Amino acid sequence: MKTPKTKVTENLNITNGNALKRTGALFLDLIIMYAIMNLFWFAVHPILNNVYKYDAAVAENNRDMKRSYLVTLSAPLLEDESNIDDVKISANSVVPTKRAEATYKFYTIFLNRDVEDPSLIKDDVWYAENILKINEENSLFVKINEEVNPKRYSAVTSETSEEAETFDPFLVPGYTYKSANPDAKEMNAFYDAIYKDAIAIYNKRPLLKTINDVVMLENTILVIIATSIVILALPIFLKHGQTPGKKVFKLGVTTHMGYKVSPLQLLLRYFAYLLINILSNFLIPILFPFISLTIMVFNRKGRSLHDLIGGTRVVDLTRSTVYLDETEYLDELAKEAYVRNDSYNEEMFVDRFDEGSGA
Repeated sequence: MKTPKTKVTENLNITNGNALKRTGALFLDLIIMYAIMNLFWFAVHPILNNVYKYDAAVAENNRDMKRSYLVTLSAPLLEDESNIDDVKISANSVVPTKRAEATYKFYTIFLNRDVEDPSLIKDDVWYAENILKINEENSLFVKINEEVNPKRYSAVTSETSEEAETFDPFLVPGYTYKSANPDAKEMNAFYDAIYKDAIAIYNKRPLLKTINDVVMLENTILVIIATSIVILALPIFLKHGQTPGKKVFKLGVTTHMGYKVSPLQLLLRYFAYLLINILSNFLIPILFPFISLTIMVFNRKGRSLHDLIGGTRVVDLTRSTVYLDETEYLDELAKEAYVRNDSYNEEMFVDRFDEGSGA
């Protein structure tokens, strides 16, 4: 036979923390956490750098970006690359009128740098077939007939453009435009597409993946450290489970029934908060915080997702009385009832005395 659950009396002397105060507290906490992350970076980064050689990987990737032809440099690289550390990346892209040549050089020069097997070399024929797609019916390019002198065409204004539009006149040796009057808008769209594909290939390189993985790991460690201090440690030691932001805005955390929160509930609340933020970083950014915010808006007690998991709620301490537990609350109610009853009896006695005395 199951023992029926004992219904807990809710503390009615509680007022939910309003959205404006909670938002202010959140922003203040985020600022403090950001400062903590920056402070602990000086301890975490050297450790990860020693393990993963992060700084060396970033420096090598920076050099590779300069060699890739996919960015704009402050000055051309010398043939022996003796000036590679002095040349700066002035823009992380190249202008549209230079993207045809940049993409060609990325595939046929940069990607061939470390290729030892001749059969894997990306030459002009490979580029024409795989990037320009000359074997496809809708290709914009054709191979030049050997009996005809190669001809380069000037950029032609697109009929749909209000202003004159030009495109990169670069052509792969041995190939030319299929149309005698190539449309500038169409050519630019094609060059933009293959340029973006080249960037995507560059970003999939193992070196860059290592850098991104270390950055993700570093940020995750720093977030855990910062949140464990602001969202867990301080609320355990401060009154009413307050973070620094909540303390400034006079908010507190109680059980969902309005009583003093326990360290275990704060721990559950913290892990839920941490999980929500980490999942948002790895999956869809702001998705889980948005879901949590939506739940808070439509919840009668203004409870977020991590409050539901931790069995807590955020209250306005200036308009609430937080009791230790249900027993203390009921005792207080009994005292108030006794005082009211005693006051009532005294008033009744005074009235009857006045009537009896004829006063």
